[in-house]
Amino acid sequence: MQQAQVPHASGASNGKWPIAGILFGGIFLVVICAIVAMVVLTTRSLKPSELASVLARPLVPEGVIEPIVNESEMYAALSSKLADAGRMASGRGELALVAREYQEALNSIRALILEAPSAQPLVRAGLDTWQGSLENSSQGFLLGLLGVGSELSKLSEYAEKWSTVHARVVACRLRVAEIAAIQSVAESTTPVVSASFAESRGAGTVASDTISLRNVSGARLSNAMVVTELTGRSGERFSNLYFVRTWEPDQVMWAVCRSESPGRETVRNVMQVKCRVIADERTSAVITFQYGKQ
Repeated sequence: MQQAQVPHASGASNGKWPIAGILFGGIFLVVICAIVAMVVLTTRSLKPSELASVLARPLVPEGVIEPIVNESEMYAALSSKLADAGRMASGRGELALVAREYQEALNSIRALILEAPSAQPLVRAGLDTWQGSLENSSQGFLLGLLGVGSELSKLSEYAEKWSTVHARVVACRLRVAEIAAIQSVAESTTPVVSASFAESRGAGTVASDTISLRNVSGARLSNAMVVTELTGRSGERFSNLYFVRTWEPDQVMWAVCRSESPGRETVRNVMQVKCRVIADERTSAVITFQYGKQ
């Protein structure tokens, strides 16, 4: 009698199927882990200091002057901020909504940079006005003035657009400051910072007011946010948010307040200064002091 031959799967007999199964299983686990990681990154709570590091004005060490950047550096910085804002905007919660608003404001800034008006038409209109004056031509002089007025109007409209976008950016900063205050550690019973103020004056000075802040807490402060408010003699107020990653004990930092428009971040004839520090380790009381003549 012949015995029935039982067929054997060649792949199973030489061990290929188990190896393939292990490989496919490993790939499957890697894909699952990547998906989980993406979900965690997009759903975890965004911290106020994370968003502040992108949109707040930087605190700079005493004596350091903010560098003047060229066009390529400006575009690189804008692209970097857009990428950071986009990453944070993909999450959930109120801070993610703020990040989206900030991202939209940055896109508006990029559009404004691309549509920046040329100064040549204004110069040409000015030369036409001057030429009409030299030739004692009333018509030429008036036409030149009209040209100057038209070009100045365009520049004024452009500056107004910048001011509008800047106001949106500042509003995002202040909303982050509000959320940070709610989530901060308990207010410290001992001083955290001391503060003083210097107002820019005269044509030969740097066109920026400056709040000088010294860390008197005795501790290194991490992810420090400083909320400021300047009040002018007329009652005008301007609030802002500053950020520094690490602030050493006794180190003096400057909160620079731009005094030129567009993008002005101070008030005229400063009379009162308020500031508050919110860091991982400490939250200060609001510091209020008077400045200038009453």
